[in-house]
Parts: sequence; C-alpha cells; structure tokens
Amino acid sequence: MNPVTLFEQELAEYLGSPYVATVNSGTAALHTAGLATGIRYGDYVITTPYTYPPTANTILMMGAIPVFVDVDESNLLDPEKVEQILRTGLGMRVRAVLPVHLFGRSCDMDAFLALKDRYGVKIIEDASQGFGAEYKGKKLGTFGDAGTYSFYATKNLPAYQGGAIATPHKDVYQNCKYIRRHGMNEDGVMVTMGYNYEIPYNNAFHGWQYLKLHKTAIEAELGTYDESNGYYKYLVYEHPWYQDNKGLWVNTGCPNAESSSKRVRETCA
Repeated sequence: MNPVTLFEQELAEYLGSPYVATVNSGTAALHTAGLATGIRYGDYVITTPYTYPPTANTILMMGAIPVFVDVDESNLLDPEKVEQILRTGLGMRVRAVLPVHLFGRSCDMDAFLALKDRYGVKIIEDASQGFGAEYKGKKLGTFGDAGTYSFYATKNLPAYQGGAIATPHKDVYQNCKYIRRHGMNEDGVMVTMGYNYEIPYNNAFHGWQYLKLHKTAIEAELGTYDESNGYYKYLVYEHPWYQDNKGLWVNTGCPNAESSSKRVRETCA
C-alpha cells in the first residue's frame, strides 16, 4: 500500500471522517474543496478578512467573489453578522460560507450549521490552524460539507508541505480525487478540469508516521498557538528559516545569521 493511502486512512480514522483526500498544500486543499462542493464562477463566498491570504485567494481562483464579514470578540467569523448578509438580496448569491478556525480555537459550528439548514449554503471549514482541535467532542473540519487542513512545516502536524480535505460526502470525495489528478478518473479518462495537486509520496510518508507516533504532541501543540506569534511557537523556534517569535518568515542567511533560535545557530555553525 502506498504512503498516500496509508496517510489518508490514518487521517480518516483520527478525524472520524468517512472520506479524506490529501493534496500538496493547504491552499490546494481549499481550492479543491471549493470546486468539489460546487462553487463556480460568479458565486459569492462569505469568509473572514482575519486569516491568511489563501483563504480569499482560492475563492478568487475559482472565479467566485469573497464577501468579508467581521469577526466576533474571539477574532473568529461571527455567525450573526453572516446571517445579516444572508438575509439581504446579496445573500441570494451566496453559495458557501467559509469559517476559519484560528489558533486552535473553534468557530461556533452549531450556529454555522443552522445557517446551512436555514439558507441552503455550503459550509467549508478552514481548519489549517485547528488540526486535532475539537468542538463539543468532534474534530474541527468534520462538521460541514468539507474541511481543509495544512501540513506545512509550521503546523502541528508537519509533513514539510501538504494538505487534506475531509468530507462526509462520497461525491465530494470523488470530485477531490479527480481534481487533484488533472481531472482524471481511475481509468485515466479526463472527466473534469483538474490540477497537479497530488501530495508527494515522501511528504505523505512523513505525515503518516508523524500522525501515528505523535498524536499526544500534535494535540498539546494546539495550546501554544496564539496571536502573539501566529504560529505554533515551538515548531517556529526550532525551524531554521524562522528568525524569532513574531512569526516572521525570514531566511536567516547562513552562516552569519543572528537569531534567537538555538537550532538556527547550530544549523549555521
């Protein structure tokens, strides 16, 4: 069995999701999830401006239009303000709502699922900063039509690079598999437009092993993620391309780098 399949099976079991498809980045996960759930050119997608650029960029990549709605006191997308938009004429053009779980904290998923039922919108969760976190005993990213994850080096499940989509819908899962492989089905026949989004085997193997062996550490790391640095601080401090605890992505320029990170100094020595 190849490492991609092993990683996806491990993810599905851990998340409690019937279907998980891996891709090569968190950005690819958002793009793939949006297309797989039916977002198309001209659709409106409600999300938060308090997030990383790919959240909005991938909406634009689909030809859709991001509609920014304010956050609540916890800096998470405010479902009451989302409903205010859905009640207007603009709301008729909204295809999906994309709440973003930040710093290991969960959006109010009960409220967003109520909006899904009331207005017929899709719910796509951006759980890039919430892998392993829970809302009322259920893993983030498993509530809506799709949930996305990032396995970049700064995340609490690092696979150097990678991403995944969890979904309860078999058709969405199948669409994700087509989209990530140039739109081709299992027989190599192109059935839709697609991209080169498959996760490399070495990244999948690393992610699979890390998830199998370090579940406790993955969940413990969630508690170190906050607004003061924007990343999981222990991984940031140990990563040789990050300079300090402010979350600034700075190539330290070995061998003359000045950094607070012991790992950087050792690497540059």
